[in-house]
Amino acid sequence: MGDFYKQNFNSAQHEPESRSRFDFSGEETRHPVVWFFIIAVMLLVIPLAVMLFYYFGPAVSSFFNPHERQTTSITRTALSVGKVVMLIPENFLRFKHLRSGGEKKRISLYVKWPEMAGYSEKAKEAFTSRTASSPIIYVDLTAPERIWSPRTRLEKIYPTYFIGKPEQTVYGLTRQAMKQGSGYDHQDLFFADTHDGLFLAHCDKTGASVAPADCYRDMVMDGKVEVQYRFRRTLLGNWKEIDRDINQLLYTFWLNKPSNNG
Repeated sequence: MGDFYKQNFNSAQHEPESRSRFDFSGEETRHPVVWFFIIAVMLLVIPLAVMLFYYFGPAVSSFFNPHERQTTSITRTALSVGKVVMLIPENFLRFKHLRSGGEKKRISLYVKWPEMAGYSEKAKEAFTSRTASSPIIYVDLTAPERIWSPRTRLEKIYPTYFIGKPEQTVYGLTRQAMKQGSGYDHQDLFFADTHDGLFLAHCDKTGASVAPADCYRDMVMDGKVEVQYRFRRTLLGNWKEIDRDINQLLYTFWLNKPSNNG
């Protein structure tokens, strides 16, 4: 009997140690450090996977309706933003709801440069590409209550955020760096005076980022519509041609022909 109690007493002493890695259901539990490592890896991998899918995978809308965004129709649709009316071929309109026409808060277009053509089966690969060399330019038209012209932005708003001296580039633009913490520190500012007004563009800084660097340019047309178009930074050397072509294209869409106010 003494040996029996002694044996069970010894077993009881060792039981917590032997069960320390198990929960009450008998399932093995993991050490907190292991869970921390797993969570850390997930936090790194998931955003990277999402970014890679966005730039190199199919559009999300294609899972639900492959024709949600693309159409080859060249039928012109009457749309208005603010009080400005335009007739735009459907294959230039990025989203299906825009093809119903009528008044919109925002009109989103896409166009293949340098042909300045809308979506087509022949150009399908170019329109679905998200590479750094993509020739697609995205254009948004809005009519906000208050519009800041590019010159007002450059001369009265942005100087507060400038750091260092401006630099001249080989393609005729002046480059200005922006302060850390300004909200623009991940961008370079490029500008030049032209006979059509001030060209002003923000471009993502180039680097080790997975996402290709983009540029965007804001301008005002007819004093009523704010136009923003976006293109890959690899096309920045063609800024004069792109700006001219975008203006000419939009001019063909306007019912009452606008003027470009820089």
